[in-house]
Amino acid sequence: MEVKSYQSQAESLLKEYILADPFVPYTSIAGSIFACKTVYDLAQLISAVHFKCYSSFSSIQRVEWSNR
Repeated sequence: MEVKSYQSQAESLLKEYILADPFVPYTSIAGSIFACKTVYDLAQLISAVHFKCYSSFSSIQRVEWSNR
């Protein structure tokens, strides 16, 4: 019984606030992609500055390093 109550509350919250404006989901998706790309680029920059061996890596090795 309690699960259905929480489920109905969650559904109403989703309909009333998140999906009330169709702009919100698209903005959050685009913002998330931008944030991930920014963190990825920042990690590459930090690696290049703080790890001297990073500059000697091949392109494929740099991608592998940045993905970790």
